[in-house]
Amino acid sequence: MNTGNKMKAIALLLLLGPVQALSESQAEEQCSKVKSAQIVRVDDRSKRVFVRIKPDQISTQRKAKIVLLSLQEKITACYSHFGKDWNASFFSEKEYAVYKSELGDNPSIVDGWRDHYIGEYDRKTQRMTLYPTSPERVKYFTVAIQ
Repeated sequence: MNTGNKMKAIALLLLLGPVQALSESQAEEQCSKVKSAQIVRVDDRSKRVFVRIKPDQISTQRKAKIVLLSLQEKITACYSHFGKDWNASFFSEKEYAVYKSELGDNPSIVDGWRDHYIGEYDRKTQRMTLYPTSPERVKYFTVAIQ
């Protein structure tokens, strides 16, 4: 490549740089405008969102679908790399929105986590599980979202 072509290539790259930054900024703006259940944590590697929500908001198939459609809109806008292969864990309190393995061995903390872990959704199988750590309360249903 001669010097003139190198200069043209560099100039083109310099022109495209700000356009990419602008589209990232627009994506962030688009993401912030989406109203959804409150995502309090994201595990990119596992494609999992941790959501703070009231138990009644996902207590039936119809209610859960409303929340999940809203959540999917947020995931599509903000975490598009998840595609349709994501999971959600629902907690009634933000401070419990962690993996059980992160809690340590304190029984009172683990019990509190169990009490506040109110649901789990697997987007791939479209299966909602309510109270997954409570055998006497556990409930399953399918929530199909596009």
